[in-house]
Amino acid sequence: APAQAEEVAKLKRRCNQFDVRNYEFREDFLKRAPLRFDSSRPYDSIDQHYLECREMEREMQALQKQGDMFGVKLPEYKQLKACRRELGHLKMLWDVIMLVRSQFDDWKTTPWMQINVEDMENECKKLVADIRNLDKDTRAWEAFNGVDNEVKNMITSLSAVGLLQSPAI
Repeated sequence: APAQAEEVAKLKRRCNQFDVRNYEFREDFLKRAPLRFDSSRPYDSIDQHYLECREMEREMQALQKQGDMFGVKLPEYKQLKACRRELGHLKMLWDVIMLVRSQFDDWKTTPWMQINVEDMENECKKLVADIRNLDKDTRAWEAFNGVDNEVKNMITSLSAVGLLQSPAI
């Protein structure tokens, strides 16, 4: 029994150390994750965070396995779970941002007389729906606000283009 008590004490120390690293990981995630609309290489950043998150999760699983063996209840490590959840949200947000950028870049090459304002406005409405369908947590991120504003600005611009294309002018 003394050997088991010593192992339990060691496990609890490792869990406490992991808990500290868990909080540090969360803080680092929030500092480095591509939460801003002007983030460069967002997918590289997401991939790197994913790898780091997987490593932390592997360590957490090993601790949980040992905890189960010794009947020790471990903390939930909510910060790590939040990072995992937000990585998925970030990926979906950046997919929408890249879709918007690609669509708008394509439209910028359209000759003036070939601009179909109605079709473009309808496409913008679909993009707005895609943005609104993102998880509500993403709305706190600057990247969400950036893409939302970009689409709203395009809708405003298209209204002006429609007026300028009018034969009455």
